[in-house]
Amino acid sequence: MNKTVKRIIALGTGAAMLGATVLGAMAAADLSAYPKPFVDNGKFNGLIVVGANAIGTDTLGAADILASLQAANTVTETISGTTETVVEGGVKIETSSTKLTYGSTLSTVKSILTSADLPVLLAKSTITDNDGKTYDVLTQLDVLNSVVSYAKTSDFTEPTLYLGTTGTEHYDVEIQFPTAIDFSDAKGETLKIFGKDYVISDKSGEITNTTLTLYKAALDQTFTAGAAATTVTVGGTDVIIEVIGVSTGSTGATIKINGETKSVAAGSSYRQFMSRT
Repeated sequence: MNKTVKRIIALGTGAAMLGATVLGAMAAADLSAYPKPFVDNGKFNGLIVVGANAIGTDTLGAADILASLQAANTVTETISGTTETVVEGGVKIETSSTKLTYGSTLSTVKSILTSADLPVLLAKSTITDNDGKTYDVLTQLDVLNSVVSYAKTSDFTEPTLYLGTTGTEHYDVEIQFPTAIDFSDAKGETLKIFGKDYVISDKSGEITNTTLTLYKAALDQTFTAGAAATTVTVGGTDVIIEVIGVSTGSTGATIKINGETKSVAAGSSYRQFMSRT
């Protein structure tokens, strides 16, 4: 009996020691901080043990644990770089069923952009002719065959993802008038395109069946030959104008704008001066 009791006490003591060891290990491995302590600061510290007689599900479970720990085996570092550019008011070239991917052509994904896509840039406007009649003006962008490509070009030192075209443009601007308008009756009136105002030329030669000349800024003022140079403001920019002389019969004149002298013919416009103003 004494021997039996001693063996039971010894067995109980061994079980108590084993329990303390297991509980101590479980307390040390607090899974609330997982993947710690198995992975800390990008380093794995542990062993994955599968018994010699383990069944297949045990092996698969060990593989899952390894994959999880490998994914957690990372270190976060701060890397300096350039500021990311964010485009405000833009639109994605995609539809509910088609996305723009590598090798895609823009026009096959989305062929046009309207005020529904760009409500500010392509907002509907109106124009009033010289008789007071108002016309609606609609603007849309026709997307061309630009392709999403990845290559090294003359513009880049390394291969990069870029938008390539068969020409030089990515889109065409289309201005629509639901009701036909005679622009010869709208000379000097304002036409809004892309949210900016343009003045329709009041020169008959600049309004034809195929041509419509618009000016970003306009000034209607009389200048006298021989008078002192006059400073006027055109499109928010100061311009110095002086009429040096007038030709016989008033068919032309010699004028100086911002220090540049040029002979001009009556009824004509000159872009050299516009570029400087």
